[in-house]
Amino acid sequence: RKCLLFSKETTWFKALKGLGSAASVLRHSLSDVGLGLQLIEEHKGAAKSAAGRSGGAAGDYSFFTPYARTLPGPLDFEGSLPAWWTEKEREALAGSPLLHTVRAQLAALEEDYATLAGHVGAGKGDGTGGLLGALGFPFPVSLREFMWGMALVTSRTIGGDDGERDGEGEGEGDYMAPIMDMLNHRRP
Repeated sequence: RKCLLFSKETTWFKALKGLGSAASVLRHSLSDVGLGLQLIEEHKGAAKSAAGRSGGAAGDYSFFTPYARTLPGPLDFEGSLPAWWTEKEREALAGSPLLHTVRAQLAALEEDYATLAGHVGAGKGDGTGGLLGALGFPFPVSLREFMWGMALVTSRTIGGDDGERDGEGEGEGDYMAPIMDMLNHRRP
């Protein structure tokens, strides 16, 4: 259990849930967004730890940093996921139901990012305002980084429910587990 990264045990899920109705405007579930933010924090924290060491040696930001290092980085999705393509590249999907799906997914990600990262709230639009600013998220977050975190969540989490409820009819939530995350068995 210690090696599992549970969505509802992340700092950011708990913080989002604590915001109540302010977080209810998100189109993705709080557990997905919380886990995505946790992965972004791990990725950026590990990079900051490595930058602070002599010779750039990798440092552990948290217990989960070694696992987070095994995950594909943000640039690994550039050519493989249609949501990351330019609109011109996505037009190659014209006539396919996939084009509508990709555009809908991209719109939901952009809307959640705008809510989270500062296009509302502080209004700076630099990834430090909005709900992230209210939560005290330790790093600025770009749209691409948010898309990366959510891509990992939607492709690598395992649905989990230990049978215990949190008082609102919700179980433990999804989790990520080393090695098992490569089974790619969740939603696209």
